[in-house]
Formats: sequence, C-alpha cells, structure tokens
Amino acid sequence: ISTMGRGNERVTTILIYGYSTLIVDLLIRLWTEEGKGKTPTFRVMVVDSGPLHEGQKTLDVLQKEASTLQCVHVPINAVSVIMRHVHVVLLGAHGVLVNGAVIARVGA
Repeated sequence: ISTMGRGNERVTTILIYGYSTLIVDLLIRLWTEEGKGKTPTFRVMVVDSGPLHEGQKTLDVLQKEASTLQCVHVPINAVSVIMRHVHVVLLGAHGVLVNGAVIARVGA
C-alpha cells in the first residue's frame, strides 16, 4: 500500500466504506508495522452513510488502536469531491456466492 501513491506524493490515501473487521485489522497491522521507525505512508478516509453510520465505528476503532493514524470522516454525498485525492479503495465483502461473485454493502 505504501508504494501506491501517485507521482511525487509521499502519502497514499485509502478510502474505505462503512465497517469491515478485515479491513480495519489490516489497516491497524499495516500502521503498526510501518510505524516502527518510519514516516507514515498512508492516511484513511472513511465514507459513512445512514441509517447505521458504521463509518463512525470504524473511526472509533482506528483512533483507539492506531491513534496517530490520520483519519478523515466523509459523508457519502461528498465522495465525488474527494475521489481525486484517493489512491486506493477498499470495500469489505459481506458474502461470496458459490459461483465466486462477491456481495458488498448496498450502494457499494
């Protein structure tokens, strides 16, 4: 992930939607491994929408487990504005069908 930045940018921006334990655990692990004597190389934008507002849960967990990780809360209607700053989009899968198709959250 740290090598995915565009051009001369030193920090990769990762966009995630809602809450996924797999993605949150991955980001925490990456942050703690990269934090060992190195300059942080990524930041996270958490997209959130109602009615569950699971993005807030993601922010709470990331701020508790990786307190120095730069996280930004973004409402779903602002995604079109911030996408030009995003390098990687990670979506959690909520199910995998027998034929290999992946089911994501509604709206994803």
